[in-house]
Amino acid sequence: MGRGGVQLCTLDLPRFPPKYIADVSPYENWLRKFKSENEFALCNLSTRIDVMKDLWNHKELYHFCNDFDSFEDFFDAFQIIHSYIDINGLRRFADYASRTLNTQDGRRATTDQPLNPKRTIFFIGPSIIYGYGAADKYTFESILQRYLNKKVAEQGFIVYNQAFAGPDLSRDISILRALPYKKGDIVFFWLNKERPVWGIPCCDLRLKSVRPHNYGDIFNDGHFSKNGNRMIADGIFEFLQKHNFFEEILHSDGQLPNSRENDDIDRDEDENLRQYKRKLKKFFFTNISPKVGAIVMNCNPFTLGHRYLVEQALKQCDKLVVFVVEEDKSMFPFADRIKLVKENLSDLENVSVMPSGQFIISSRTFSEYFNKESLQERSIDTSLDVTLFANDIAPCMNITARFAGAEPFDSVTRQYNESMSRILPQYGIKFIEIPRLKSDGEEISASKARELLKTRQFDKLKKLVPNKTLKYLKEFVEA
Repeated sequence: MGRGGVQLCTLDLPRFPPKYIADVSPYENWLRKFKSENEFALCNLSTRIDVMKDLWNHKELYHFCNDFDSFEDFFDAFQIIHSYIDINGLRRFADYASRTLNTQDGRRATTDQPLNPKRTIFFIGPSIIYGYGAADKYTFESILQRYLNKKVAEQGFIVYNQAFAGPDLSRDISILRALPYKKGDIVFFWLNKERPVWGIPCCDLRLKSVRPHNYGDIFNDGHFSKNGNRMIADGIFEFLQKHNFFEEILHSDGQLPNSRENDDIDRDEDENLRQYKRKLKKFFFTNISPKVGAIVMNCNPFTLGHRYLVEQALKQCDKLVVFVVEEDKSMFPFADRIKLVKENLSDLENVSVMPSGQFIISSRTFSEYFNKESLQERSIDTSLDVTLFANDIAPCMNITARFAGAEPFDSVTRQYNESMSRILPQYGIKFIEIPRLKSDGEEISASKARELLKTRQFDKLKKLVPNKTLKYLKEFVEA
């Protein structure tokens, strides 16, 4: 069932062998003794460190322990990462980093992702989709990503793990609705086969765990080991092949070859007319539709570097929107900052200046920005602000590019740029980082301008800021 060229599929995974299945491994037989009411969390190893140590000390019997280099890594794989509900009502992971387990931008990490993806595969569901008990590189999402990179690299697939611990249908539906999917993408939604959704293809892997098979022990505590995730990745890859998801997207509007959307119209339309319509669409988006870019600036104060960034960005788009951070937590008040921005950019055509409001670099979306000096050594999760911009702000103005100056000094802002480079392309928005303008061999920065202002070194300041800003600064210190 295609939706605008996006294919939704359901997914059911290999089952732990029930009691009536006799052909099981020694580990599966042992694991049955720990079976609880929830067959996917048979002994919950994260709460049984005694059991985990016993397994680790007898790795020759419990081969899945060899997926890890140390007991610490083994133990870390079974930890529950803190998650929270964001301002849009969506559940997100807090940032977490270790050799085994990493979460970033609200989701679990998938390794080996390509830099310039064309199509996305999303996986939504509970802990068996999340990869509980497996290292990042051995979740089935990461293994599948490596298969795609090797076997169908020309398709440019990127895989995202959107799962969380515990079955929660309403949570997963909310995630499904909020995904930044585009034409040509594929979404796998976990559902038990007992709850089929008619018309949606199901990747049914339930019986792959029935022995004999060549994967060894595929379970850890009832979730999946590296071998089990390899079994799943193999099954999903075969499913994608079977359903022709690796065919090139033939139409310029991104409609998948196997999608049935508009099928009745297509059967009646003349082929020449369809081809001509596609040419018209391509011509419009290439030659007529304006390319809108955006910059978010604090301008504390406005410098020649800000002016340079705007000029360079304007060369790469038709219209440019400059959002000025509205939160009044800077040295210079917002009313003065936005006035200086407008005055210093008034001569540039096709540039619009707007307040950032409560949803772009604000206390609500990125509070760390206003306390950067004390956070330089910390890892900061800036994804909420970036995702909100991409999902809610940019579509209002058809923004397809966001520009920022390179950040050689400030760790927090640099992490923010890195988040933009990862997240914005998922929503079809280019992120373009522009090298800073230099003066006397040093990058111009607002922080340097503030330092010079404190000691009233106006001769040096005039090399960093426009005349209107310099006039304002002199009046500011004299007031």
